[in-house]
Amino acid sequence: GLRNDLTFKVPVELLLPSDSGDGQVIEEFTMALIDICAARNNNSQLTTEAKANQRGFYEEIRKRLPQDLAKRVEWKTNLREDDEGKPVKVPSIIALAWIPLSILNDHGRLPAESESGTKLNFNFQPQKIYASKGQLSKLFDRLMDCPEISRPVDGPLHELHCPEIGSAFDILADLPELYDKIFLDFPQAYNNSPGERGNIALLKQVLYNGGKKSFRSPYFGQPSAYMVPDGYVTPVVYGLKKLISFRNRELHWDVDPKAFLDRHLPSLIGAFKMPMKMAGSDPQKIAKDRVSYTFMEGETEKAMLRDKLSEI
Repeated sequence: GLRNDLTFKVPVELLLPSDSGDGQVIEEFTMALIDICAARNNNSQLTTEAKANQRGFYEEIRKRLPQDLAKRVEWKTNLREDDEGKPVKVPSIIALAWIPLSILNDHGRLPAESESGTKLNFNFQPQKIYASKGQLSKLFDRLMDCPEISRPVDGPLHELHCPEIGSAFDILADLPELYDKIFLDFPQAYNNSPGERGNIALLKQVLYNGGKKSFRSPYFGQPSAYMVPDGYVTPVVYGLKKLISFRNRELHWDVDPKAFLDRHLPSLIGAFKMPMKMAGSDPQKIAKDRVSYTFMEGETEKAMLRDKLSEI
């Protein structure tokens, strides 16, 4: 057989912990092993996410997310509880986390320096939520590593002890569902909103019947007849930042975000047609331009003002 034809030998290196019976030694060994693999594979993003998961940085997020979503998230590389459908990548969740975290940063509630005295800067450009998820994962890792935010309690495993960050994670828990809602409702809102009507070139309708493919929303996998590019959805989601306020040392929704979208998504998308048109409907150009995000913050504020005026 083939075994007899293979005359060469392959060197194998085994990396083992010094004491396989000591739980803390195993944890420390696992962390060191991640660093070794990273150095050899030159994959820094994988390292950031693997180490963050190993250190428990994602645990409080996992607890707060709807369970059916948490099971679809690939918290460890190639490992998730629910194998049905396309997995949700951790960087996509962490990128959304920076919407509420940026509000804490605006209020000066994030650490200014590390434990060693290094100056920290948690300012970020909103377009990174779309274009630089790996960088935001690293920024999140840096934040969670601050002793004001979390501390190790069991070997390298950290525990969150900052209620303000916990409140940001509570807000984050709602964002994937809101993202999917905008994804699913975008086509109808686009066609029912003021201004130009008709299909966008990159917004393709696909029939369910006839054996043709149907699309799925990014987080909960809800069926859709349209594939709406992330570049159209992300700035609209970011605009919802204006529905969140910081009071009593916690972040809160000032209004029910789902009900807000039910009332105002057509008008928001109608306004969004302007930056879409300026970018030639190119989702990448739209989502990589900071103006798209500040524009949608402004439109969200206008919609909130209309609600207040209607109550008078």
